Amino acid sequence: MAEKLFKNTRKQVNEALAAKYTVKKGDTLSKIARELGTTVEILAKSNRIADPDQIKEGQILLIPKKKEEKKAEKKAFTKAE
Repeated sequence: MAEKLFKNTRKQVNEALAAKYTVKKGDTLSKIARELGTTVEILAKSNRIADPDQIKEGQILLIPKKKEEKKAEKKAFTKAE
């Protein structure tokens, strides 16, 4: 049970730290991924999108941070302690 709670808490923290993007008319997941420097696969997995061709205007997508950004934040957080 504690492991499940930890996973849920970690997920909530990651979501809070992730950038958010609101889908606009005419957007596609590939267009959004290209503009934000990520991949369709990462966006789909991060947002639990089964069919990447089925996004809707107004839908809010979580944009996960890049590995380099995560490493820099972790390093800064560790130094602050």
